[in-house]
Amino acid sequence: MYHKIKFIAGTLFLVTTITTLNLFCVDGPGTIGPVFTSDSLMTLTPDNIDSAIALPYNLALIEFFSPTCGACIALSPVIDTLAQTLPKDILVGAINVSSEPEVRSRFTIEWYPTVIFFKSGAEIHRTIGSHNVEFFQNIIDSLTRPEP
Repeated sequence: MYHKIKFIAGTLFLVTTITTLNLFCVDGPGTIGPVFTSDSLMTLTPDNIDSAIALPYNLALIEFFSPTCGACIALSPVIDTLAQTLPKDILVGAINVSSEPEVRSRFTIEWYPTVIFFKSGAEIHRTIGSHNVEFFQNIIDSLTRPEP
């Protein structure tokens, strides 16, 4: 059994008890270093995120992360693999929102990592936590499957 906690104004609060482990974290002190290394991954900023998610891709998968977040670091190779292996009509991007409160607020980012899927600039799906490639591939398959 695991406990889900929330960090508010410098204090940790128990929010709920869960029975499966879903890795997530909030921003903390210290620097661990770069999280992403892929040439296929689009590095996003507050200045270019709107134009990136509005581009005519079939789908945009954007990770909102903090470089000090352990779950974000665990998710990094998964996002990197997706960026390298997904078709080119699917945008894979990441934005460090640890020092961007306006971006966190605008996209309602409460936990790291948060991955949001966009289509034509609109959010169509959201996940929180560190997951494997197959987890994301199943979501992508369901979101890009042609309608009958």
